[in-house]
Amino acid sequence: MASFDFSTRLDILPPKIDTKDNSPKMKRAINSALVAGMIKASAYVQRDLRVALDKAVSSSTWDWPRITKRRNGQTVSSPRNIVDTGALKSSLSIVEKNLKTKTSLGIKYKTPYAALAHYGGVIQPYGNKNANSVMVPGRPWIEATLKGTYGIEKFNMGAAMNAGFNEVWSKRFG
Repeated sequence: MASFDFSTRLDILPPKIDTKDNSPKMKRAINSALVAGMIKASAYVQRDLRVALDKAVSSSTWDWPRITKRRNGQTVSSPRNIVDTGALKSSLSIVEKNLKTKTSLGIKYKTPYAALAHYGGVIQPYGNKNANSVMVPGRPWIEATLKGTYGIEKFNMGAAMNAGFNEVWSKRFG
């Protein structure tokens, strides 16, 4: 079976720091605080992003063109959430990559149908060539979370970043 997992990236950039003290000692202290701040900010962004993405997947704002029966026996129509078995929701992984100028977060859902759920598409039910093709509508919960569309609140990365940087900065510089 082909892999249809979905992934995207989110970058965290450090703040620009201006100081009147350009001594080597102060530059080292600022650089050290920025590195520690990026680590702390990344941890806070990841924590809050995971909550926001879970909320978007579980939100009952997604259009669905027909009534379907879920594995648990529940009958659902439109609008509805994306969660059926919970496998898609629990397959989320956020991978951190630290670079000199930024921290990059890779958002990935590892279920074989993640891209289909996100972008939509046409499927042949159960691989049966005799069955009619079925249109699966896109439900772009990641895009909705990062941009604030489809009735989903936009993820406030700045708040989590500022909390991380401010925590480190206040400990080091008062």
